[in-house]
Amino acid sequence: MTAPIHLDIHVDQIQAMKEDLIATLTQAHIEELCTLRTDAKLAAQTFSEAIQAQAEKCGLSRSALRRYVCARADDRLEALDTEANDLSHLLETAQ
Repeated sequence: MTAPIHLDIHVDQIQAMKEDLIATLTQAHIEELCTLRTDAKLAAQTFSEAIQAQAEKCGLSRSALRRYVCARADDRLEALDTEANDLSHLLETAQ
């Protein structure tokens, strides 16, 4: 068991750091973050609609297509393949 780490920081120092951080956060920062959030929600909605349309067009499950696209975009196809093989094996042995 490792010994606990003791930091030589007092509560008033933490409060001062917090106040400094808040002081640097301007209304412009808040507006930019709100805009980014809105943009992210719209992009996610557009992505979901595109996945649904393509899945219907190709006769695929939406979730399978989404998982494949996300894995490919994140360079995780090998992990997805392993999971698919494991799931296939479990389904075969369950019958």
